[in-house]
Amino acid sequence: MSDLTDLIRRANQISSVFDVLGDHKVYRSGRRYRGACPVCGDGQSRTSTRFWVDDAGRRWGCFNGGASQCSKGGDAVDLYAAMHRLSVKEAAEKMTGTPLPKRERPPQAERRRPERSPADEDAAKLRQAAEFWKKGKPAAGTVVETYLRARGIDGPILDAALRQLRFVKNAYHSGPTRKPVRFPAMVGLVRTPAGPTGGVHVTYLAPDGSGKAPIEPAKRMWGPQAALIDGVWRPGCVWLSHPCAPGGLVEAEGIETALSAAILAGGPRRVVAALSLRAVQGGLLLDKWGRMDPEVTRPDPGAPAFTWPEPKEQPWGEIMIAIDRDMKPVKVKVRKATGGTLERHLSSEERARICASLAVAAWKATTPATVRAKGARAGMDFNDELRARLGAGEGLA
Repeated sequence: MSDLTDLIRRANQISSVFDVLGDHKVYRSGRRYRGACPVCGDGQSRTSTRFWVDDAGRRWGCFNGGASQCSKGGDAVDLYAAMHRLSVKEAAEKMTGTPLPKRERPPQAERRRPERSPADEDAAKLRQAAEFWKKGKPAAGTVVETYLRARGIDGPILDAALRQLRFVKNAYHSGPTRKPVRFPAMVGLVRTPAGPTGGVHVTYLAPDGSGKAPIEPAKRMWGPQAALIDGVWRPGCVWLSHPCAPGGLVEAEGIETALSAAILAGGPRRVVAALSLRAVQGGLLLDKWGRMDPEVTRPDPGAPAFTWPEPKEQPWGEIMIAIDRDMKPVKVKVRKATGGTLERHLSSEERARICASLAVAAWKATTPATVRAKGARAGMDFNDELRARLGAGEGLA
């Protein structure tokens, strides 16, 4: 098995098609899920059925036909590649956080190299990320603030976040340079303890800030999202406060979720978004048959969870890891009690429990601070919960 094949297999074990879809809605239709296609954009209505996902969340396709990339369908890696306009190799690397080592090619292969190599693509994305951050303006008073306030985020938590985020008026999303697709955008700088990775996290917004832009994906990561530290690729993050600000630390997967969880927690808080579920929990160590034990999960040392060194001048005190409870079920391989392999679904609650367990263990290995995981209400993420509580007139912490 080649390194790339193994990496693709691992990426498909970590993430299902549902994970890759993220906020993109699909609906149960018989033995499949159907909806609008996130790749070609065909069929945007609630009743659209061009795009389909199998019951296990492992295969997908689109009935658009023609030469469209989505008509070929595939697995989770293929979908990630199509949605983010990456090669399959790049998609697998992004999903696992483990870039393949670069290999020297023989002269014959070099002569057949495409006009734009993967290194050229990486360099272009790095330049694009740098341009986003350089051209970005302070987010306060822009549609970034409008967008976050529309999601119930306000007060000192919002004020601190607006000092960390930037606003780009016409951010490139996709398409040829002669006719690019652009939207306003909220931009966060990706950092590790070693410094900025050179990458950014971009959320594309509606022109009036009332919600996300009407395009898939509405969130994209440009440039490196991890850094090689002590021989291990460690995931980056977007800080939504200063790391040395007062208060305990709140970590969550997404920017909106992290800010919402901090508001619900009450008091002054430091806030950080780890940007992906894989970064929050780290990788799962599987056996040689690609099986896991849902009751005794083991972290993969080669794919660590996100953590940050404790500031000596302002210790964490408490770390709260906010775990969403709206994850889609995924099919995994497990070892049967009698031996052999069984495929079964991990429920949303099981996924939340596993994520919480791994994330708490990772943080406890770095600090004497109190570390706890807190889940959102069943079936919700923390922004859903925040808006539900505000809508019901409930008091916050």
